[in-house]
Amino acid sequence: MSDSANSNTMQSRSNIFRILASLIVPMLFLGIVFFADFSMQKQFLTLFSNANAQSIFQGLYWGINGLVLFALIYTMVSVQRNKGERTPLSNFLIGFAFSVILCKILLLPFLLFHSIAGFFTSIPIFLYAGGGLIGLLFLSMMHGVTAGKYNYAVSNHTLHFEDLPAAFDGFKIAQITDIHSGSFDSKKSVEKGVDLLNEQDADIIVFTGDLVNVNYDEIKPYQAIFSKLKAPSGVYSVLGNHDYSHLIRAEIPKNNYLPFFREEHRKTGFQLLANEHVYLEKNGERIALCGVENWGDPPFPQLGDLNRTLQNSKQDDFRVLLSHDPSHWKAKILPHEAKFHLTLSGHTHAMQFAIDFLGIKWSPVQYKYKEWMGMYEQANQYLYVNRGFGFIGFPGRVGTPPEISVFELKKK
Repeated sequence: MSDSANSNTMQSRSNIFRILASLIVPMLFLGIVFFADFSMQKQFLTLFSNANAQSIFQGLYWGINGLVLFALIYTMVSVQRNKGERTPLSNFLIGFAFSVILCKILLLPFLLFHSIAGFFTSIPIFLYAGGGLIGLLFLSMMHGVTAGKYNYAVSNHTLHFEDLPAAFDGFKIAQITDIHSGSFDSKKSVEKGVDLLNEQDADIIVFTGDLVNVNYDEIKPYQAIFSKLKAPSGVYSVLGNHDYSHLIRAEIPKNNYLPFFREEHRKTGFQLLANEHVYLEKNGERIALCGVENWGDPPFPQLGDLNRTLQNSKQDDFRVLLSHDPSHWKAKILPHEAKFHLTLSGHTHAMQFAIDFLGIKWSPVQYKYKEWMGMYEQANQYLYVNRGFGFIGFPGRVGTPPEISVFELKKK
């Protein structure tokens, strides 16, 4: 047999194995899920002694499973048909499906403990505890899907600096971040957030990146809304990691993409700062507003350039820096010879799931990012990580309402 024939045979076998793997792996996964589901409903069925109650429970249990399957199929078809545009129904269904699946996964340890405890007691304490806690989690997640994602909250912060120019005593900066316009499903709700931001009467408004999810067509339906943002000293923005996704899907020269981004941000009402600074002047004094391109830990782009940003600036400037990813702060900003008095970031969303109550501050995202929500201070320099204005992935927010942060600068 010739070498070419051998090569074709091997290629054919490789294709067959690839096809089989693509079929077997999902089927195996679905089999495991079905087995876990069957075991789960069987254990909870023991909580009911009445046959009618058992029948009702089984009907509800498998009915919910059917709704999850429908939600996944409908969402995929709907998003494909609408070219990625979200609707209230598609967001609700994917949020419902995600919530059910996550809650079932978190129930598994309780079922394991219930099985072990069965050797020592007949009281199904772990079933009751797991059912109660996971039930509360499910209700919280569904509230986040239906109401929490547009429940905009304002956080106010006063910061004192000895070297703040006197003319800027009382200067107010309002920040939003992570709009993620491709996830929105309600212009009216977004407009409510924009109106609330304008009501803060800030001297300047800043946006710290991630205008879109993957494509700049996503922002077009909302450009007129965000263009309503007004502030005496202007409305400025920087790029986030998601903004660069558009470059992969569009015919834009990789070495000349900024003109495109500047124009899209201009249409949205923002003046883009990309490794550059502008001076804000008041009564003959000034502060430097600096903005860098995205800089984050791999695999995110590391295009932020502090040295370039500071070109033609003065060493003793008072600086406010816009940098999307908070990991930039300790990696590059704090070690830099120039002092950045206040850095404003976003990116983490507080994972859209957090506990911030009675002094308890926790989110799974803290195991990835040390600075993930709120104010941080080191070496007389401040970092603030905003929770975000929009949402991505899970179409909701639990314990982390979308945020408008307002900073009043005061001279000591």
